[in-house]
Amino acid sequence: MKIKILSIGFILTSCFAMSQKVQVKNEASTWKGFIKEKLLIEGKNAYIVKPKKAIVGNPWLWRARFPNYQTVADSILVSEGFHLVYINTNNEYGGPTAMRAWDNLYDYITQEYKLSKKVALVGVSRGGLFIYSWAKRNPEKVACIYADSPVCDFKSWPMGQNGKHSINDWNRLKKVYGFNSDEEAMAYTNNPIDNLEALAKAKVPILHMIGLQDKTVPYKENTMILVKRYIELGGTATVVACSQSKEGSNGHHIILESPQYVANFIKYHSLQDAPSNALNYHNMGVGQQNSRLRFDINKQGHIAFLGDSITHDGGWRNSLMTYFNQHFPDTKFEFILSGIPYIGK
Repeated sequence: MKIKILSIGFILTSCFAMSQKVQVKNEASTWKGFIKEKLLIEGKNAYIVKPKKAIVGNPWLWRARFPNYQTVADSILVSEGFHLVYINTNNEYGGPTAMRAWDNLYDYITQEYKLSKKVALVGVSRGGLFIYSWAKRNPEKVACIYADSPVCDFKSWPMGQNGKHSINDWNRLKKVYGFNSDEEAMAYTNNPIDNLEALAKAKVPILHMIGLQDKTVPYKENTMILVKRYIELGGTATVVACSQSKEGSNGHHIILESPQYVANFIKYHSLQDAPSNALNYHNMGVGQQNSRLRFDINKQGHIAFLGDSITHDGGWRNSLMTYFNQHFPDTKFEFILSGIPYIGK
């Protein structure tokens, strides 16, 4: 009895702690016609977009940074039954404070909304720092990763090796991570390109879209290093090079040539562990068209009446026989009368 009381006390304490970290704003809002519920996680704004009808298994995608950038794939997925989640951890670069907020949001979302335990992570540019930092800490909770021109090493951006240096972002990043000098930051060994073993062992598939002319986040310092290491560890990785980018972006803001490809990638890998929905494997009435073709082309048809007394008796059965003979006058039908009436015990 004592053990039961302690267990209940632990659950209540956990729920109370969670309620202190998460607040529902109850503000009515929409996102592209879908219901958008706003949340507050440790003082950080967050939201969840709900589909009109969720797919079996309640899959979801989680965007890091720039939630309004290139959202066609997001829109496709929500329209097909995915939930969409975002939390504003701007200017935290995937650091410790951001990761705590992400952990709390994940716990709340999966418990309160009963979403899948595995999430599809989506990161654009510096969003790569967030998604890989969280994924490496939680490989068992990740269905797949999609990244658009991602930062995979902060020595490349914002520090700037062969790419663009951002002094303000670099100074903020050092403060977020607790680095006291450039040298200390450069010696850091847990960028997205590092320590990928657990993620590869979990077989988390990754997809990167890159711009070959990207001068802000050069792919050779970021995606190519990460992907090479990931594949060598046994991970699955796909890289798509995009040839076009938006004017004035130094090749960084690529134009996605196929958002549907991104949506298909996320959907495929998000539904691998979802319980099967029998409706997905039934096409009702498909055989009727095949029968019609046989009646019209071969001028022959074989129709069996199976069932109980309703099928055995003449009324319903005879009316169907008349229907087929009238609608296909040139077809020779063989009617097999196999109804068996119920005769009681």
